[in-house]
Amino acid sequence: LPAIDVRDGRILIATSAGDISASITASGQFPQNGQASIVLEPASLDEPQGYVRWSGGVAELTARGGQLEGRVNVTLEALRTDNVNLTNAELVASLEAGIADDTPAQLVWDGEVAEASGKGFALVALQTGGHARLGSLAELSVDGVRDALMEADVQLDAGKVRWAGYAGEAARLE
Repeated sequence: LPAIDVRDGRILIATSAGDISASITASGQFPQNGQASIVLEPASLDEPQGYVRWSGGVAELTARGGQLEGRVNVTLEALRTDNVNLTNAELVASLEAGIADDTPAQLVWDGEVAEASGKGFALVALQTGGHARLGSLAELSVDGVRDALMEADVQLDAGKVRWAGYAGEAARLE
């Protein structure tokens, strides 16, 4: 790819629920040597199908010698759909990957949700963390990610849990 240099770029996506805007900065030549950053601005999107409000987010990608390193941090204040309600959620994730087909990617994440509920479940004070190793993706879809999954370690801790008629406190799943 040719070298790029984007300074103070703006992304504006007009949706039926409102505008999503972000700033972008990128420079270098990907995947050999480059840096990119996207800063998601606070927004509230409201439609009959649901509501989402976030206070912002950042995604950064660095390429050096064919190695990619990325980091995402998103803070979601509220999400409401017909099936799920979330409040005060934060996700921090990092990715390390090589560009060669035989180089697995490593995804590491930490997250928390103050409250989550939906049909048949409720969680309070959920914390999660873990890592996953992925081989090459044939396609960017749920099935493509599942097929590429080589290893995963997931931890979930919740202060209170209710699921399909069962309830508990201080639940942990590893």
